[in-house]
Amino acid sequence: MPETAEKIVHILLLDDHALFREGVGRLLAAEPGFDVAAQCGTIKEALQILEQKSIDVVLLDFDLGEHDGREFIRLAKAQEFKGKVLVVTAALDQGATTELIHSGISGVFLKRDSASLLAQGIRDVMAGKVWLDQEQ
Repeated sequence: MPETAEKIVHILLLDDHALFREGVGRLLAAEPGFDVAAQCGTIKEALQILEQKSIDVVLLDFDLGEHDGREFIRLAKAQEFKGKVLVVTAALDQGATTELIHSGISGVFLKRDSASLLAQGIRDVMAGKVWLDQEQ
């Protein structure tokens, strides 16, 4: 592959709200350099996808109904997932944010922000930066 070719970022969307997940999936699929490799609504589905596909970054909804993002992170680590995790959530308190950063996530993105900002957040975490909303 030529050095000027942009690396494709393979994305997994894990959110229990189908409308949000599908909308974000469509928006990101239109972004250059992004491949929405899979979408799912449960931790179990996400872990199966991680076993089957090469995923660079998981966009993880923190509140997954009966479970939360901490469980996914713990189980993905046990499964030796080496990609990035960007938590995409409506709100998160400072304690949970701190705990998630210590668990190894690459950042927190708030759902109120724009799709273009999300694309930038994904690019930043793939470049090794930590993404935190300024109000976190």
